[in-house]
Amino acid sequence: MEEEKTREFPEPEGSGTKQYLEEMQRIFAVREATYQKRKQEYEQKSRDLQKIQTELGRQYQSLEGQKQEMASAQQKLADQEAAHRKEQEALQREKQDFEQTKKLYEGQQQELLMKSRLE
Repeated sequence: MEEEKTREFPEPEGSGTKQYLEEMQRIFAVREATYQKRKQEYEQKSRDLQKIQTELGRQYQSLEGQKQEMASAQQKLADQEAAHRKEQEALQREKQDFEQTKKLYEGQQQELLMKSRLE
């Protein structure tokens, strides 16, 4: 690690302190530019991720709404099917009652016909 630091920062050579400072400024400028570039990339990625997260949240809410609508529709359908079954059962009972009443009347009619013929 120490070796890396000494490689990055050249040692001053005699009376080259001005050159050394210029070189250090150049190195720091490059580092600053690299940092700013990475910072911008990070911020852009962060914004992109925020947009994705927002969109996913919106889609999730939409799906939850659809899920609730589906559950409501299924319940409504089940209620309608139950009502239909009750109606069918009632119609079946009415039909049976009608058939029994019809047979009773037909029997009574036959009986009356027989009595009228006998008289």
